[in-house]
Amino acid sequence: MKPGPPSHRRATLLRYLAVQVVGTVGLLIVLYVLHLLFDLAWWVIAVVLLLSVTKDVLLYPKLREAYSPHAGRTGREALIGEPAVATTALAPQGYVRVRGEIWRARLPDDGGHAAEGALLVVTGFDGMTLLVAPSGEPAGPGRP
Repeated sequence: MKPGPPSHRRATLLRYLAVQVVGTVGLLIVLYVLHLLFDLAWWVIAVVLLLSVTKDVLLYPKLREAYSPHAGRTGREALIGEPAVATTALAPQGYVRVRGEIWRARLPDDGGHAAEGALLVVTGFDGMTLLVAPSGEPAGPGRP
């Protein structure tokens, strides 16, 4: 996951905690009912709650992406803002690579040209054609 600004990291953590608190309260209710019905020992309840919270803490790094503010963006909407590399010259149309996929792309209507290998950014879409603009950063190894 891209780290993102602190506000996104905070929002992600709060979303995760909200779900985990509800689950923990539900577990606590079930354990209390088991205590009333079967005289479940308090130390067993404490151990089960501790294991549940430990599981939540250990799984957070793996589940963080699912709780991020951008997790609901799917399909082509998720491509907006992503870096793209021109696989052909764009004058103003051509092809770009985004997240390892080749897409038809078009520069803004005011013309322009992007050489093969130029680093671009996805700004929108028109049907299944991505709208791209120069990113202002040099392309190089390690780029998409």
